[in-house]
Amino acid sequence: AILYADITTDAVICWNSDSPYRGTFDGNGHTLTVSYKGSDNSAYNSEYIAPFRYVSNATIRHLHTAGTINNNHKYAAGIVASVQPNSTVVIDGCRSSMTLNSGVDGDATNGGFVAVVHDDANVTFLNCKFDGSFEGANSSHNGGYVGYTNGPVTIENCLFAPANINTKSEGSETWARVGTGSL
Repeated sequence: AILYADITTDAVICWNSDSPYRGTFDGNGHTLTVSYKGSDNSAYNSEYIAPFRYVSNATIRHLHTAGTINNNHKYAAGIVASVQPNSTVVIDGCRSSMTLNSGVDGDATNGGFVAVVHDDANVTFLNCKFDGSFEGANSSHNGGYVGYTNGPVTIENCLFAPANINTKSEGSETWARVGTGSL
């Protein structure tokens, strides 16, 4: 898929974990601006919220994401919520300017780019920049690029330059929180 214009939406790509996004998504230098509001009767009041909810064996390149995710559940991210088990994902030349506004009290496991890399999956970031924000005075355990990983993560020529961090630093990491088993 190739993006040919800037888009503003409140929709996500690949809502169901049984049908993750596969293949190449080329943002073509354009911006995808989202507004996900996790109110009580919203579909976004759940875990795993990002522009790409579930991804497996994919490349996402030259995409700029912006906007806000307001969520009272774990696992929100600037581009991908869940990298499915046993898959390989490359995020190349992307920029996340997302504001991740968490209502979670404690471990939120939000990620600037990816919330969770599941078992035996691997992710490579090339030439990426996070300049968004982490908000939520009571949330913690976030990752600047990856909220939590159980697989290898490679980060090359990337920058973490958040506009703001208003969360607890407990359990958080600048690049990726590394786990030791299944979530």
